[in-house]
Amino acid sequence: MLQTDPHYFILKSSILVAIFATLDSWKLALAISMTLTLTYRYVIAYLCGYTAMPIMDMVCFLADDKSPLNIMSCIMMTDKTDVAGLRAIYGKVIRNHPKMYSYIHTCLGDYYYKPCEMPIEDLLAKMVTFLPEGEVNC
Repeated sequence: MLQTDPHYFILKSSILVAIFATLDSWKLALAISMTLTLTYRYVIAYLCGYTAMPIMDMVCFLADDKSPLNIMSCIMMTDKTDVAGLRAIYGKVIRNHPKMYSYIHTCLGDYYYKPCEMPIEDLLAKMVTFLPEGEVNC
């Protein structure tokens, strides 16, 4: 289970307290604090080239060790499997859903999707392969 570092929580909370301490108007301090709280993840993601992980995805990593997590897996065992067709289908899914082609990166205690450096074509070649008959022992 991934854990949140308490140092980052203290740092982010201290910044919000400092905003309230330095400004005379609590309304302005509240507006600035809310704006920072709601937007800083997207600013970091933009500057670093990441995608901010949605809260619903983040909950999977902050939950209990025994929480279920869905992982996509596909095994097709036919002699007439069209490998090029499967690569085209998976390629379309990967291009339309960036998190399918990303890995998880942390920055200041928050989770982001960082795109893989591997070209999509190389990933598809590794992901969809054809094993000739006789190479699979069941």
